[in-house]
Amino acid sequence: MAAPRLGSVPYRNVAALIEGLDPAPTTLVPARLAEELAAGRLDAALVPIAEYLRDPAAYALVDDVAVASRGEVYSVILIPDWPPQNEGEGNGLEVLRPLWTISLDPDSRTSVLLTRVLAEIGCGTRPKYVGPYEDADARLLIGDPAIRFRQENPDRAVIDLGLLWKRWTGLPFVYAAWVVRREVAERQPELGPFLRGVKERGLAALPRIARDEAELRYLTENIHPHLGDEEKAGLLLFARYARSLPGTPLPAEEPTPVWI
Repeated sequence: MAAPRLGSVPYRNVAALIEGLDPAPTTLVPARLAEELAAGRLDAALVPIAEYLRDPAAYALVDDVAVASRGEVYSVILIPDWPPQNEGEGNGLEVLRPLWTISLDPDSRTSVLLTRVLAEIGCGTRPKYVGPYEDADARLLIGDPAIRFRQENPDRAVIDLGLLWKRWTGLPFVYAAWVVRREVAERQPELGPFLRGVKERGLAALPRIARDEAELRYLTENIHPHLGDEEKAGLLLFARYARSLPGTPLPAEEPTPVWI
């Protein structure tokens, strides 16, 4: 197999999925990574799932490899200005009702869409969304910064969006996957088995990859690296909800994923 041009987000939650790749993948923030993939300067990239949903006809997905969660994800959180109320009731979505304004990071497209789906469709509210440095009732924090915040503020109440999604839908949530340009998938279908092999070797090496015990717990207990039937059902449900939100740049038709 010719060496593919691969890219990845620069976050620790993908550590096992790119371990040992040679050459190492290009690492860029999600928005830049999506631009490079769309322009054809990368053959495949481990990107947030929202980037795939923007143009699913142009891409294939690698089967059984994902950054997903089956409950608390720990690293995708809303930080409210006051302790969450009613978080243990029903499906937990009532915790979002007091949030009239939410500060979002525009580079975190999947987490932004997840926040909107949970608030607008799940809870039935219409909060005002503001930029990352504006005053708000809660702010969205993801990835390594979210992990650092929770470690540095262990007593601070937060709203875990992976847990809310699971309570509401009963399904896992898929945050990121290997997205392959369709023409590359047709020309090199062996890329799928290759990247699944990278994942399996990376999972076996997690005790060595993890920087400390806390990160090992996060990568083994919170991050779910598989993309099976339940994850696929969660992905399609999220796509359906996200397409129904006003103002989202997603195709009107439901995606029919091509898997390799």
